Amino acid sequence: MNKHFFIFELINLKSRKKNLIIISILFALVFGLLAINLWINNKDQLNKANELEYAIESLENAISTIPSDTDNESLKAVLSSYEEELKLRTDQLQYYNDGDWRSTLAADIEIDEGFLEGIQNNTVFGEAPDVVEKRIALANEYLTRDIQPMNQEPIEGIYFLKSFLNLLFSVIGFSILIFLIGDSLAYDIEQRPIKLLIAQGLSRLTILNTKLSAAILLGLSVIIVSSTLALLLGTLVSGFGSYDYPIMISNNGNIEFLDLLNFILRGLIIFIMVTIFGLLVMNLFSILTNSSTIATSLTAILAITLSIITSFGYLETVAHIIPFTYINAFSVIDGTLSTTLKNGNLTFSTGIVILLIYSALTYTLTSTLIKRKDFI
Repeated sequence: MNKHFFIFELINLKSRKKNLIIISILFALVFGLLAINLWINNKDQLNKANELEYAIESLENAISTIPSDTDNESLKAVLSSYEEELKLRTDQLQYYNDGDWRSTLAADIEIDEGFLEGIQNNTVFGEAPDVVEKRIALANEYLTRDIQPMNQEPIEGIYFLKSFLNLLFSVIGFSILIFLIGDSLAYDIEQRPIKLLIAQGLSRLTILNTKLSAAILLGLSVIIVSSTLALLLGTLVSGFGSYDYPIMISNNGNIEFLDLLNFILRGLIIFIMVTIFGLLVMNLFSILTNSSTIATSLTAILAITLSIITSFGYLETVAHIIPFTYINAFSVIDGTLSTTLKNGNLTFSTGIVILLIYSALTYTLTSTLIKRKDFI
């Protein structure tokens, strides 16, 4: 690889007006998401208390409709159940107002265990038993690790980082990165600078590899810098959080827990690999079409279409061998996608293998075509 050409290409990519705009939008997105999470967080604090107060009021109303001196054994059982839950809810509201999250969570577990028992005895109807079981298992894991559950829209450093990456690891984030780094080769082919580079003695493979490397480095830099910004902002606003925060993983029907840091790193690996594959596909389309616009559009359409189709349950039996399925990296890591599609092969390790194979095949085809391409 030509070092001077690589540095020139990296600076050229970074300095393009549309790339500067895209990078600015991505960084602004971090600040915007933090502001939204702060607003939602403040509402959630009130909502939790309101929910508990409403539950207490509903139980009191239900109890008042049942005669205390009833001889009906079924009504007695219901009344006893309501009174027991009312005491738990009343205590739980006090725990919550006192900021005692451990006792609040323990009360949640006790209520859910009673609810689960009612479902199993066919005296209570509502959620599926496995949903309640998972909720109980997760709550127990929080208590075991002595880690307070994060809010729905968290703002603590590493929790906010996950929230930001959850937005980035999607067709939106993928499209942003492809528009940012994908047209390096396409632009030179369309505007004909590639002819000048070849005339200067650079081999076609050197041009391809240098542009590919510069694009990957810029993409990685943008992901790392924006992620670091999210981590720092969240930490400054509300502390760092816990790196070993438990994330529930569904592995072929079995419940497991993964540390948050490990979860984020796995998601990063998958998303970076699928983005590199998207870049390789765009380079291939660039050589075939001689058009930056067409190559970008085809890549985006192909990726978004396949990602959405598989997410909605189509092609479920072959979803694990479709590389763009892995755009939603966190859904792959936590098992949500494999459960939804009923495809146990859709895992982190499978994703690594599939993306490596497809990337190698696409690069081989691209390098073969560029060596034979007649740049008129």
